[in-house]
Amino acid sequence: MYIKYFLIIFAGLFLFSCKSSSNETAELLPEQVSDDIVVNKTQFDGLKMKLGAVSEHTFDEVIAATGKIEVENNAKATVSSHIGGFVQNMPWKIGQKVNKGALLFTLNSTEAIDIQQKYMESKAQLAYLKAEAERQETLAKENAVANKNAMKANADYKVMMSTYQSLKEKVKLMNMSIKDIENGQFSSAIHIYAPISGYISAIKVNKGGFLATSDIALEIVNADEIHLVLEVFEKDVMNIKVGQKISFTIPETGGKMYQATVFIIGKMIEGDKRTVEIHGHLDKTDTNLLAGMYVEAKIVTDSAVKPAINHDALVKVDDRYYVLVMKKQEGENYYFAKKEVKVGPEKNGFAEIENNDIPIDAKILTKGAFDVMTE
Repeated sequence: MYIKYFLIIFAGLFLFSCKSSSNETAELLPEQVSDDIVVNKTQFDGLKMKLGAVSEHTFDEVIAATGKIEVENNAKATVSSHIGGFVQNMPWKIGQKVNKGALLFTLNSTEAIDIQQKYMESKAQLAYLKAEAERQETLAKENAVANKNAMKANADYKVMMSTYQSLKEKVKLMNMSIKDIENGQFSSAIHIYAPISGYISAIKVNKGGFLATSDIALEIVNADEIHLVLEVFEKDVMNIKVGQKISFTIPETGGKMYQATVFIIGKMIEGDKRTVEIHGHLDKTDTNLLAGMYVEAKIVTDSAVKPAINHDALVKVDDRYYVLVMKKQEGENYYFAKKEVKVGPEKNGFAEIENNDIPIDAKILTKGAFDVMTE
C-alpha cells in the first residue's frame, strides 16, 4: 500500500520535474522564438522573394541649395539702333532662333540721309583743305609772313579730317556701304543684324513704330550658354570648392536629374539670409532648360564608402526601419529575425546603414520583406 503511494508520488514529482525543465528551455531563447518569422518555400517562390547581403557603396556628403538658371553675360544681347527711324518690317516672333549676322529688321530714317550727305560734303571739303594746307606750307617756306596762314590752313584741315572720320564711323554703324555712298547712292534704309546667335526672348517694337536711339528693339538669349546660380548659407560655404559636382532638379517639370560643376564661389555674404552665390557650369546642354527656372540642388562636398543595404529590404514601422536577417533554413522553411537598423542617405537604390552590426556573410531578405512583416 505504502509502496503504491510512494510510486504515485514519485511519478508525479518526475512529471513536474520534466515540465519545469521544458519551460526553462523555452525561456532561454525568447528572442529567437518570438522574433522568428517563418517563410515556407511555397511562399518564398510564390512571392519571388530574394536574398542579399550588406555590401559597401559610395555615399556622398552634400549641401542642399536652391537657386535658378541664368544666362551668361556674354550670351544675351539687346538690339537697338545708333540712328532713330521707323520700323519697316518685323518678321520675327518670340522663341524663334536666329544666327549671328542674320537680318533682324530695317529702319527708314531721314537722319541717315543727312549723315550720308554730310559725309560726302566733309570728304569734298577735306580734299580742298588738304590742298590749301599744302599750298600755304609751300608759301611759308618762301615767305615767313605766310607762316601764320599755313598754320591756320593746317588746323582747318585737321578739324575737317576729324569731322570726316566721325561721319565715316557713323556710316559704318548704320551698316551702309561707303563705296555706294561715294558713288552717290544714298539710302534711307538702315539694316539691323543679330549680334549673337540665340533665341528671340523679347520684341519691343512693331512695324511702323518709331525706334529712338535709346529704345530696345529686341532681346536675344543664347540658351546654350546657361549656368546655375545657387544660394548657399554662410555656415556651409567653407566646405564648397571649385570643381565639386552639383546634382539638381527642376521641381516644376518633374524629377529628372541634371549635373553641373562649381566654377565660381562668391566672395560676399548677401542679404538677411546670409547666403553666398555659387555658380555652376552645366555638364551637358539641354535646350529644355530656360533662364529663370527655379532649381533645387545638392553640392557634393565629399564621398565615403559605407555599409549599405538594398532599399527594398527596408520595412518602416512607426518611424523605425527593420530588415529581416535569415537565421537558418530547415527543410522547406526559412527562419528570419527582425533587426532594427538606422538608415542614412540613399543612392542608386541602396541605403546606408549607420549602425551596422550585421555580419557581412549574413543573408538578408531583399525582396518581399514588407509582404512577410505585414501578414
